Amino acid sequence: MIPRSFWTLILLALLTGCAAPAPAATPTPASLPTEPPPSATSQPTATQVPFTFTPEPSPTATLTPLPPTETSTPTLTPTSTPNIFYGSSDYTKREDWATLKLENNSGQEVKVKIGGPNFYTYITFKIDTIIEVPWGAFWYEATIGKNGPFGGGFSITNSDKHVLVFEANKVRFLVP
Repeated sequence: MIPRSFWTLILLALLTGCAAPAPAATPTPASLPTEPPPSATSQPTATQVPFTFTPEPSPTATLTPLPPTETSTPTLTPTSTPNIFYGSSDYTKREDWATLKLENNSGQEVKVKIGGPNFYTYITFKIDTIIEVPWGAFWYEATIGKNGPFGGGFSITNSDKHVLVFEANKVRFLVP
């Protein structure tokens, strides 16, 4: 059996033999002074350098638009002549709703948007049209032929028939 001290010496030799030798220090040349030496009367002073903080710009998000997707547009072909509504119809009136007649006295095509309490519609018409609207305050925006847009508001507070009259250069609201 080999004594324990022998193995310890072998291990020490291996560990010290594996260590890389330290690199030799290379001498650095002396730097030349860039400022004149201080005079005998000058005294060193403590100069405070103001602290400056330059914030880094925050990252900005760059939005990359999605490529357009191809969608098909359905082509509608009329199968019958649409029914044009004149006058009144037989229907059960809803409570808190009223009839609003859109009367066209301009002789031109009228495009009108009407909005109100839980109600919005966009209608294009050339002849008088009747719609049902809930009671409340409404706004409208209309184009009469090439004139407009005309805008305004009106209120419906009962079930009678109200009329929105479209003329060539103005819109009027008539109450019963």
